[in-house]
Amino acid sequence: MSLSEWQRIRVNGHCLSYRTVGAIHMFPVIFMHGGTQDGNQWKIPVLRLFVKHGYYCIVLNRLGFGKYSDEEEEWAADYYQQHTADFLAFLDALHIKRCAVVSWCDGANISLMAAAQRPTAFAGIVASVPHLKISNSQEEIDYAVASMKEFPEMIKSNTAYWKTLERQYGSEEQAKRIFDRWYKRSSNLEWMLQKDLTACLTKVECPVFVTIAGKDNFFLPATGLAILPLIQNVQHWIAEESGHMIHTSSGPQAAEFFARSLAFLNSLSLTAKL
Repeated sequence: MSLSEWQRIRVNGHCLSYRTVGAIHMFPVIFMHGGTQDGNQWKIPVLRLFVKHGYYCIVLNRLGFGKYSDEEEEWAADYYQQHTADFLAFLDALHIKRCAVVSWCDGANISLMAAAQRPTAFAGIVASVPHLKISNSQEEIDYAVASMKEFPEMIKSNTAYWKTLERQYGSEEQAKRIFDRWYKRSSNLEWMLQKDLTACLTKVECPVFVTIAGKDNFFLPATGLAILPLIQNVQHWIAEESGHMIHTSSGPQAAEFFARSLAFLNSLSLTAKL
């Protein structure tokens, strides 16, 4: 059971890329990455585990991510809206009428926004550390601003992080460019503090499983908890000992994340493709 090679697909005037594992007649689950790493953050053993539970796994690289999607020099102020439109166009291009999503960080925001725009297309969403609004309180704002300012210095000596980016993007130079693109937009305080994408959440009809990192180095747990009352059908779990990347954390938290995500999807009885 091996992953396909990365394939390019044209949507909205540019090319995204994706790869798959599993049988096409199974129920499709889209895996959505976050803001600097690409779809390779979803490890092969994890994808195979989902296949064993009856799912057809599709790993998407959005515009500007990975080696095979078209490049995106900068993120516009409506970056989330643009990537949401791309995601929906991607589903159309693959003739996917209904799917589930496992998503992290920016991918979680985009998945929820897409489900609000096209409720019938989504059967369930795992949204890990969504952050559709961070200005719910001054404490949240102060924490996010301080974390963003400190992050470049903190990550500078993280050899594993930079090696991962180099593998995903092909060179040290390209890895740095991707990081700088993300940081330029994400550290724009006016954009960050004005961002409020929560209005769409009342239109999300499918069940949602929100996971929150107890030791997130960017967002307080309150950021994730604040969106729960806005979603019609929602469950949540706080990974108390996990940092921002719950799904790649060391120790038992990553395994628990995937076990809980699978249990959530399995509870929806999605093993037969609709």
